[in-house]
Amino acid sequence: MLQTRHLKIYLCSFLVIWLVGCESTGSIRGVSSSGSNVIFDYKQDIFAKDGELTVQTGDGEVFRGKFVQQSTSQSGSTWSIGESSNDDSLLLGDSTSTSSKTQALLIGNKGNSMKCQFQFSDPAFGIDGGGIGSCTVSDGREINLVF
Repeated sequence: MLQTRHLKIYLCSFLVIWLVGCESTGSIRGVSSSGSNVIFDYKQDIFAKDGELTVQTGDGEVFRGKFVQQSTSQSGSTWSIGESSNDDSLLLGDSTSTSSKTQALLIGNKGNSMKCQFQFSDPAFGIDGGGIGSCTVSDGREINLVF
C-alpha cells in the first residue's frame, strides 16, 4: 500500500512538471507588401499569454521579439447568483478575461523594428487557436498573416 501511495505521488509530480514545462511551437505564413512569402516561427508556453516570434524577411533581415496577449483582471470579490447550476447559490471569486487582441514587437538585426497586431480566433488557445494579423516594419514594409 505504501508503494502505491508513493507511485501516485510520483505520477502526480511528473504530470505537474510536464504540464508546466510544455510549450507550443509552430510557423505562420505571411505575405509582404512586395509579394514575397514570409514565415514567422513562434514559441509559446502552454497556459501562457505571451511568447516569442522570429521571422526572416526576403532581404535577409532577422527579427526577434515577443508577443503579448491582452488580458484584464478584476481584483476583489465578484459575485453572481445561480450561474453554476441554475440554483440560488452565491459564487465569489476574482475574474480574469483574456482578449483575442495581441501585440508584438520585434527587433531586426539590421536596425529596423517590426510592430504586429494579431486577432486570435480562440483566445483560450492563444496563437495555436489561429487568427489573422498584420505587421509593419519601421521602413514601411507591411506583412499580412492568416493562421
